[in-house]
Amino acid sequence: MSLFGSLNAAVGGLNAQSVALGSISDNVANSQTVGFKATNTAFTNYLTESDAQAHAPGAVVARPQYTNSVQGAVTQVSNPTSLAVSGNGLFAVQRPTSDTTFSPQQYYTRVGDFAPNKAGFLVNSTGYTLDGWPAVGTSGTQFDPNAIGPIQISKAPSAPVPTTDTSIAANLPSTPPAGTTSYTSTVQIHDAGGNAQNLKLTWDQVPSPASTPPATTPFTPNQWNLTVTSGTVTTGPMLVTFGTTPGTAGTISSITPSPGTAGPPSTPATPAGVVPVPAAQANGNPASLALSLDFGLGNQPVNLNLGQFGKPNGVTQFSGSDYQVSSQTQNGASQGNYSSVTIQPTGNVVINYDNGHTTTVARIPLVNFNNPDALQQQDGQALTATLDSGSPNVAAAGTGGTGKLIVGAQEGSNVDIASQFTQMIVAQRAYTANTKVVATANQLLQDTLNMVQG
Repeated sequence: MSLFGSLNAAVGGLNAQSVALGSISDNVANSQTVGFKATNTAFTNYLTESDAQAHAPGAVVARPQYTNSVQGAVTQVSNPTSLAVSGNGLFAVQRPTSDTTFSPQQYYTRVGDFAPNKAGFLVNSTGYTLDGWPAVGTSGTQFDPNAIGPIQISKAPSAPVPTTDTSIAANLPSTPPAGTTSYTSTVQIHDAGGNAQNLKLTWDQVPSPASTPPATTPFTPNQWNLTVTSGTVTTGPMLVTFGTTPGTAGTISSITPSPGTAGPPSTPATPAGVVPVPAAQANGNPASLALSLDFGLGNQPVNLNLGQFGKPNGVTQFSGSDYQVSSQTQNGASQGNYSSVTIQPTGNVVINYDNGHTTTVARIPLVNFNNPDALQQQDGQALTATLDSGSPNVAAAGTGGTGKLIVGAQEGSNVDIASQFTQMIVAQRAYTANTKVVATANQLLQDTLNMVQG
């Protein structure tokens, strides 16, 4: 063992404790930084000589220990597009190089305080743009996982959506009041230009066929002729029959072309429109009519859903004294102006319009790594992949080992101030102790020189 070796070891200790103090100061300074991950310090001993007969002083170096996998506290915020992750996973982000171009380098972060910028991209407070899977088609349920890229919110008006499906739920009285033989209701739909159009549904009781002796009742029980009128176009009538057995009483049992509105069945009236009747009319199948409408913009097929065969939903015939409509729905919309953007817990990014219509433009995935603590830290609480971190695994939130998305929230720093203060005191004492070693070794060297000179 030499005095110079002792000096070198103590100097190494001073350097290592300086590095530890630097990490502590960085952690304390960023204790309120959104998504910040603390860096701890590990010390590694390097030996120059060590065996059964001798041990020479070596050196110590400080190595960073990252805590990318340690979650910070999640708090609710007023920003509706702010996101936090509960569990594993990182947001895939890119660094913009201009308003509409981005660096090819892929970054990852837990900083989820995203908001649309002037170009419509979702950007967090450190300037990184959120990546997502673009929507495929118009269903809002299909996404392209191979085309991950920046999510952009368009504030352009939505195009009109022509109605293709409309449903009605109502009850026809099983015993209408005397003198009442017909009921009407109106369903509003939209044409291809976004204009509101009305479908008038007329329900007429079916008269009993002429017979000798005359029928005891003027109308056939449980049968109604349905006529659909839109402008000058009339479709029907269609004969709708309701069931009479205990299991299906009051529910639609069949839909057929009407044989006529009066007179014997041998002189049927031809329905005004060709309406394909449901092919399969077994219990549980849809009881719907395929209408072919024209509002001056070409043929517009519309499916009129009356419920299910044999099921007490849609249009029924139960007791009551009047025709009561409980609900009417349709899937069309007029042109709409941008209203807002929302993010669903599934990660779906949805644009809302003032006409009630919505459009799903993307889904936000999460990214997992086998060793997230080996990711390299970058500016703005961003991370990049390394050989030690492994390859990224991109999956929908809540699948593939990823955590859940919390909408309207953000993750804070994972720095524990009390722990940092404790580590600061330890680093300070260790640094002071190393200075004592330097001073002692220096004094011994001076004594040695004095001895030689004396």
